[in-house]
Amino acid sequence: MEDLDLLYSSEAIYKNWYVLHVDHHKTDYFLRFVKRKLGNDYPIISFSRELLHYKDKKYLVIEKPLFPGYLFVHKQPEKVLHLIKDNFKEIYASIIRFEGEAAEVNGHEMRLLLTLADRTGKVGISKAYKEGEAIVIASGPLSNLKGEIRFIDKKKRKVNVSFPLLNTMMNVSLSYDLL
Repeated sequence: MEDLDLLYSSEAIYKNWYVLHVDHHKTDYFLRFVKRKLGNDYPIISFSRELLHYKDKKYLVIEKPLFPGYLFVHKQPEKVLHLIKDNFKEIYASIIRFEGEAAEVNGHEMRLLLTLADRTGKVGISKAYKEGEAIVIASGPLSNLKGEIRFIDKKKRKVNVSFPLLNTMMNVSLSYDLL
């Protein structure tokens, strides 16, 4: 088993990632099961994000899956798939494939995901401020990014911002109260 700290300190962390598609209601259960069977240092992640949720006249921080039903597995997707299928006969689980082979996650995209998320796969909340017609991220996973406001949804208290990520412009929804 690889030491996760050693893995995270090298460029190798961004390569050889594969995706398993599982029942989206049981993603976290399968993640905990695999870690229990293969050890906590086994590189497998279910990405999630923290969101501000307005309820009872106050904001709560909640956690939602970033990719519901998908587990990211480093190097050994077949091993994890067989472990799940051998222990849960009646469930749906498969490896995402391209032309019959396990499809490797693009290294640049995996770099972005692992940079934005903590070691558990959770993407935290970023703090932002308005600078003219732009949004500047002051802290959090999107720190130091500057984006253009696309539109503001006052009813949902959200602002849609376009940021340059992965050599393209990506739209990100931010809580209106962060501005």
